[in-house]
Amino acid sequence: MSHIYKNITTTDATFLTGRGKLTPTKICIVNTSASYKYSVDLYLYKKTMTDSRREIGDQGNWDALTTEETTYYIIKTVQIPVGATLKLEKKDLLYDFKTYSLYLKVNDITGSGVTVDVSVDLELINTSPYPSSNSGSSMSSGSGTSSGY
Repeated sequence: MSHIYKNITTTDATFLTGRGKLTPTKICIVNTSASYKYSVDLYLYKKTMTDSRREIGDQGNWDALTTEETTYYIIKTVQIPVGATLKLEKKDLLYDFKTYSLYLKVNDITGSGVTVDVSVDLELINTSPYPSSNSGSSMSSGSGTSSGY
């Protein structure tokens, strides 16, 4: 199991984990402010670029690449009171981790600045098409006589 720890002090979107073989199993978001509440957005993001260039355009340039951005919210504008922790479990975080990246955005409701801590527990997922060596099944070659089948 791997862990990510971040201190967030900005209202910009913060990258938590990208596409790959690691999937989040738990996320804790802690409002560390002494007097201000915040709202948070946790979302999936994917940017796809499609090469639709077919012919040379004006002035010898190729047609432009097509870019598509997709965002899906897991939570949106959920408020975290002073000193409180928002905890998301594995069942709340089921998504296609091979396709999407995970981001957190903290919204400063009061304009006082942001102070939020985040911890993410990650699990390595076996994406191999072959079973692991300790899958519990075994094969043995028998010796001895035929049973007459």
